[in-house]
This record gives sequence, C-alpha cells and structure tokens, in this order.
Amino acid sequence: MLLAACTCSAPEPPWWVAWSPIVAAFVGLVGGVAGVWIGSWMQSRATGRQWLLDRRTAAYDELRVQAHRFAKTTSRYFKAPNDENRKAVEDGLWELDMACTRVELIATSSVVDRARAVLDHASDTMYPMTGTGMAITDAQRDAVMAELTKRIGEYFDAARADVRNASGS
Repeated sequence: MLLAACTCSAPEPPWWVAWSPIVAAFVGLVGGVAGVWIGSWMQSRATGRQWLLDRRTAAYDELRVQAHRFAKTTSRYFKAPNDENRKAVEDGLWELDMACTRVELIATSSVVDRARAVLDHASDTMYPMTGTGMAITDAQRDAVMAELTKRIGEYFDAARADVRNASGS
C-alpha cells in the first residue's frame, strides 16, 4: 500500500513550467537588445550635442576674430585715411558680416543679439565714418572705438556663458 501511494502522489506540473526556460531566454534577449539600442541612442545624442557645441564654439571664435580685425583695420584707417585702408575696412566689414551670419545660424538668441549689436555698430556707425571726405575728430574716433570694444566684450561674455551652459560646466 505504501508503494502505491508513492507512485501516485506527485501532481503533474502546470503547462507553463515547461516554457519557463524559453520565456527567460526571450526576456533576456529582448532586454539585451533594448539595452544596446538605448545605449546607442544615448551615445548618438551625446555625440550630436558635442558636435553642435563644437560648431558653436568655432562660430563664436570666428566672429570674435573678425570683430577684432575690423577694429584694427578701422583704427588703421582713422589714423591714415586712404583708398587702400578703406578697401581693408570694406573687406573687414564683409568678413564680420559673414561671421555674424554663421553665429546667427547656430547660436542662442542671447548671443545672436550681442553679435548683431557688434555688426550694427560696425556697419551703421563706424563704416559711414570712413566715407570719402569724412573728417572725424579724435574724440569721435575714440568714442566709436570704445563702443565697438564694449559691444565685442558683451558678445564675448554672452558666447562664453552659452558655451558654459551648453557643456554643463
């Protein structure tokens, strides 16, 4: 009698017990693929942000360089007004405008406003002073150069703050 009880006492396992290794393997596979996909997605976003930050930094630096070149060539023109120096001022204004356009395409609005202020002062105030027959006093020259320097400094401060905010430091 005891022998008969031992052979009949074990119940049949439910149907899902046989499938549990397959389900575990499937869940592991899906989890692994999802982890790789999410990691790849996060890496590509980080790479995209770094690319944008690099381009912004390059555009900001280009405008800084062109603004200083324009200031230098304009100062040279004010000291020795002639056709050669006037052509250098025109070329400098063109380069400054191109650099400002690059900044406008990629920068934040606060930096664009400061960059536009530099270009506006250069094109609306300083460039007309280099016209033929224009005579300006040393005080006028010093005032417009000081204003340009101030606006370049404001632009540079805004660009530096934007790069710091974008890089998270």
